[in-house]
Amino acid sequence: MNNNLRMTTFFAERTRLNVHCLVAKTTAAFVRILPFRVQIIELIGLVRGTMLMLFEIGQWGRIARFARASESTVSGWAFIVRHYIRRGEDCTWTNLYYEMPAVLGKHIDVERCETLEQALRDGKGAVLLGVHGGPSICSHLLLEMNVNIKCLVAEGTFRLWERATRYVIRPILSKRIAFLSDPRRNIIAGKSEREIVRHMKDGGAIFMMIDSPSVFAKEKVEGAHVHAMGMTFQPHYFPFRLSLRYGSPVYFCFFQKVPRGYRLRFAHCGAFSTPHEGFLNYLSFLQGQVTAQFLHIAS
Repeated sequence: MNNNLRMTTFFAERTRLNVHCLVAKTTAAFVRILPFRVQIIELIGLVRGTMLMLFEIGQWGRIARFARASESTVSGWAFIVRHYIRRGEDCTWTNLYYEMPAVLGKHIDVERCETLEQALRDGKGAVLLGVHGGPSICSHLLLEMNVNIKCLVAEGTFRLWERATRYVIRPILSKRIAFLSDPRRNIIAGKSEREIVRHMKDGGAIFMMIDSPSVFAKEKVEGAHVHAMGMTFQPHYFPFRLSLRYGSPVYFCFFQKVPRGYRLRFAHCGAFSTPHEGFLNYLSFLQGQVTAQFLHIAS
């Protein structure tokens, strides 16, 4: 019975991943040959977001409560609608960008940050913190700008990407999965701080997302909690401890929606003398993103 269940689960996961990649490839081919690409992508995102909203009707109440607790300037139900529309658009742009960066690259630009560039030239390295909501193409964009960037990822997440590359039929393998599973672009969290420091001293940047309670579990501090946006956070101190120990600056990076695509922007973390103060700065940034981008992080 257990063997049958495992086999059923395996084939279900394999089928889901192959369908996901096939849809991404087909949609990219469809968009590539059509005019008015931006409008087509936004329309696909609208449809996708609407479908997600209908499928996740059980989440509506939670998202509305989260919007009130996070002091959003719009009502709970308006927040729900905008959240799903933005989520659909972000997912569509992300998947299509990996498939056709040469086509969509002109619609996604990167804001120049002189202090960040100087820190990398001086061998200080940099720590870049993002959020799960929004396009997940930050490291890809910076790599194309010749920034030596690696992602710090949880081991379970990286192994999931690795399995995905084996489950998907090679001709339809999503370029997004191939990129995220590349060991040259990732460092496993909790394995080797020395590897991270060596990478930053070589002028590299480390990108990580610490807004999920399951990420970097080994860095959690028992008994320490912070209340914000109606939620209880267990702080992730590692990036701020890294900065204080080695003098590497911390930047928050986020995508701003513009009329014809997205702009990747950077905000300096600001001064902090302890890892806890640094994490509080991050929470302030995160709340601003929740309000401006209609992100929902309480799922």
